[in-house]
Amino acid sequence: MPPDDPSFEATSAGVVAACERFLAVERDRMACNFFVQDVCASFGVGDQVGGQANDIANRIGGKSFEALPSAAAAAERAAQNGWIVLAAAASPGGHGHVAIIVPGQLQTFPSGTWPLGYWGALTGAWSGKDSAQGFGPQHINFGFGPALRSVLKYGALPIGPLPISPPLTS
Repeated sequence: MPPDDPSFEATSAGVVAACERFLAVERDRMACNFFVQDVCASFGVGDQVGGQANDIANRIGGKSFEALPSAAAAAERAAQNGWIVLAAAASPGGHGHVAIIVPGQLQTFPSGTWPLGYWGALTGAWSGKDSAQGFGPQHINFGFGPALRSVLKYGALPIGPLPISPPLTS
């Protein structure tokens, strides 16, 4: 895949279209970090998400990623406003997980309230589904096991020349 694809618009619909496209790529279905990197690269911000899932998670709240409150509503609102929004969890064991949040109905489960997202997965172990099928759009609680959900954080990355609106505005 080329690193940048000008066919995607810097909008929430463009992010969903990019997610759908990259779920069709085997390396992206099989690795969450590759999936996030390729979606972000299609908007010219792939350099912000290099490395493994733990590396990406540790960048949230840094120079490029605006940390969002650890609330599904803030993540969904930022996605609706056209930002690339990541859910990320670093694991002390070395392999965390990352997903891209997209606009959609929040869902409350016994484990909490969760936004919709897309992700790749190395083994499919987090969702109990066949990883060759790809993941999304699904509520992200199916992509992050209990240990990772406990350290989950959300970050927003502006795309395009100017952000559509700040991620926390309504």
